[in-house]
Amino acid sequence: MYEGDLLAAVPTRSPDIWSTSPELGCDLRLIVSDLSDPSDLPPDLEYEVKRFLAL
Repeated sequence: MYEGDLLAAVPTRSPDIWSTSPELGCDLRLIVSDLSDPSDLPPDLEYEVKRFLAL
């Protein structure tokens, strides 16, 4: 386990999960949009967060 491990696991789920559980997707959007500066994340995690937000 490392810092950001859970955050790394969640937005990388199949996009289908977000359409079947839109309330979870909404919660995750709120969480990641509260990140003060996503560029402070490791580059691969920053990419996944941006990819999730683009869904």
